[in-house]
Amino acid sequence: MNASLPQGKSARALRAVLSAGILVFAVACNEEDSMAGSFKDDLPQPNEARLVYDVTDISVQEVQSAALQVIITATGHTRTGGWTDVRLVLDEDASEPGHLVYRFVAMRPAGMATQMITSIQASTSYFPSVEYSDPTSSYLPTVGRVEVIAETNSMTFDYPGSSQE
Repeated sequence: MNASLPQGKSARALRAVLSAGILVFAVACNEEDSMAGSFKDDLPQPNEARLVYDVTDISVQEVQSAALQVIITATGHTRTGGWTDVRLVLDEDASEPGHLVYRFVAMRPAGMATQMITSIQASTSYFPSVEYSDPTSSYLPTVGRVEVIAETNSMTFDYPGSSQE
């Protein structure tokens, strides 16, 4: 490649101009990459829990033993197969007394995955801080409402007779 370039002062000047141009191009590319960093940071990472595609059903059941326990189960879908560690995570910032908000999350596949909508399910237990003396009475209205949030939708379960509107 150097054999085709002219020799002498003009060759050195041409090499200097080409080197400077390459240097400017490299700096410009690095500036674009750093500006695009925020976009790249928004892409899902393999070891990061993400909201699942959707939630299709919520069931809530009360279990009375030594302490009141509410079991919340959500069913939904992921965009592909291979999602693991599916769970419901309590969103403490969005929850308030009588209204529990859960995020339906899972770990996305790190490698190749089947390209089809896949059914998933997760359950969690909630222990309301309620003292009760009659184990035959229902204390579900102390929770009132359970909301599960997914990527494309959310669903809400209202306890019958709760005072939620």
